[in-house]
Amino acid sequence: MHTRLQGENGLPMLYFADSCVDSIRTIPTLQHDEINSEDVDTDGEDHSYDETRYAIMSRPWVPRHAAPKVASFPKHPGAMTINDVLRRRRAERAALSND
Repeated sequence: MHTRLQGENGLPMLYFADSCVDSIRTIPTLQHDEINSEDVDTDGEDHSYDETRYAIMSRPWVPRHAAPKVASFPKHPGAMTINDVLRRRRAERAALSND
């Protein structure tokens, strides 16, 4: 949840609407578990936290890192120009004719 709230490039990946009254009220007041610091103390009111955590876990997210600068690294098809597509197709045809 911390990672989602921090987000990427300064933009959070988790928002709470004004209608999430119980989440806004209970999540900031949760205490860490004394034994497992990665978990919250289950003696408190943690239902909203659990719901949010399950929602987050259903959509895993890993922060993106910059792609390596390699000339042969394929571009995403939607990001390619028509010239990129033509060059790639010519290279594929040349490779097939050399086999």
